[in-house]
Formats: sequence, structure tokens, C-alpha cells
Amino acid sequence: PPSFRSRDENKEALIIAVTYGGSVRRAFTEFSRIGAKEVFSLAGDLRNPAQSRHCTLKRFLDAECMSVEDLADATNQVSSERVQDLVAGAEPTMEELRSLAAALHVRVSDLMIAPLEEHEEVVVTKSSISRKSARSMKGYTLSPLARTRHQPDLKTFDIEVLDTATPGEDLRCGLHSFIYHFGSEPVEFRWQGRGQCHSSIMRPGDSAYVSPMVVHNFSVCKEPVSISRTNPNGGDCGKGRRLLVVRIPGHLSGETLSEFGTFSAHGRERVGAE
Repeated sequence: PPSFRSRDENKEALIIAVTYGGSVRRAFTEFSRIGAKEVFSLAGDLRNPAQSRHCTLKRFLDAECMSVEDLADATNQVSSERVQDLVAGAEPTMEELRSLAAALHVRVSDLMIAPLEEHEEVVVTKSSISRKSARSMKGYTLSPLARTRHQPDLKTFDIEVLDTATPGEDLRCGLHSFIYHFGSEPVEFRWQGRGQCHSSIMRPGDSAYVSPMVVHNFSVCKEPVSISRTNPNGGDCGKGRRLLVVRIPGHLSGETLSEFGTFSAHGRERVGAE
């Protein structure tokens, strides 16, 4: 578990934490029914790539009621000995992956493993690195914060709202967005909902939540806005209009969207409407 402390005992430190439950949290009912030990046999440990490859292939073999010998018979381009090595956890080539996927009636991506490397256990991104890779827009400077490939739908940004944001560009995505104002100057926050435009002033220390696919933007305040003399973010807050944006997935995961993408074009609009 992490712990925090200020690097300078004479300065305040601001910690902003966002916690959320992912796919495992949503599968708690089946975890409790089956048991974590049994589930582990289906997944393996990504710190051990060979084990994960073995568990993945074994999971699909069991689902197809196939033995290793059956898999070897079904793959014309891979020898029986090599199939045994692959099921044991050997790293396959792309051609071998295609052959195995065809025999198991799954996607090639279903058999691919992304190992959890040592440096991925905890990911720390320095501010200087974020600023170097910042993306400049007409109204914003977007600095990407910590990223990990094992949480592809987790996106975090330090957004600076520029003087040219009158208003800034519209933003929209399929993730849940949490916004915290850690700067020193107020920002006008606008969004569209139910056929109407809405707005609210975000002062330092204010926060907001944006549902997936809601169009929103940030703007310089047109009129003077009174703010507290004491910034809740402390004296070492971000200077100017600075927003921390954390985007997290909901139930519209990549797996859900892939399944939805297979639905008939003549009936997909009925999903969620009945």
C-alpha cells in the first residue's frame, strides 16, 4: 500500500486520489461462488508470462472440451511437439497464434499476453515529463499524466485553460470524467444536456463529474468572479486555471464495445431501450 509525505516540511502537499472498481469488482459474485483460487487457474499471474499463456490456452481448451492432442490435430501448421510446448507456456510466433486461434475459434488477441513488468507495478510520471509531452490546443494545454497499458481506459490530464479559451474546444469521450480545480483562478465550465446548454463557475477547490459522451468545455470567465482569499489548495497550488481530469471506465469496457460492434445494424438501437 502507498503512503505519502511532503518533500518539504515547510510546504503544504496536496494529494488528490480517485479510486474505482474495475472488471474484477463487477465479477465479485462469481469470485465468491467459484473462489479466487479456482479463478487464478483461469488467469495465471501476468508477472509470470509463461504461466499466463498456459492458463489462457488451458481455459480455451477446457471450454472446447479439447485435449492438447485434439489441439495438435486441429492445427495443421504446428507440430504436435510444438503445440505441447505452447500449451505449457512457450512464447508463440504470430503465425502460431493465428493457427491456435483458428483451431480454438477465438480471436488472435484473445491469446495474446501483455506481461506485467516490474516497472509497471507502480507508475510514476514526473511533471517535467508531462509538460514536455503536452498537447497544445487553441484553448488548452493538455499534459498527460500517469499511464499504464494494463488500464487502457484510465486517462489522467493536467489541463491548463488558456486566455484564448473563449470558449475552449469541446471535449467528449466514452469514459466517466472527474475534474478537480487545483489552480488559482476561476474557470467557467459548460456542458450540453437534454437539449440545453448549462454552465457553472468552478473556483479553486471545486470538483465536477461528467457522464460518458456528454459534450463539455472550459472557458475564461467573462465577468469578474469573487473567490476566497484562502485558496483551499494551499499556497503551492497550480498557478492560473489548472484542472486535474481523471477519466475511468464504467461498464462500457473494450470487451463490451467489441461485442456491441457485432450486433446487427438493424437492431442495435434497441439495446438499452427495452
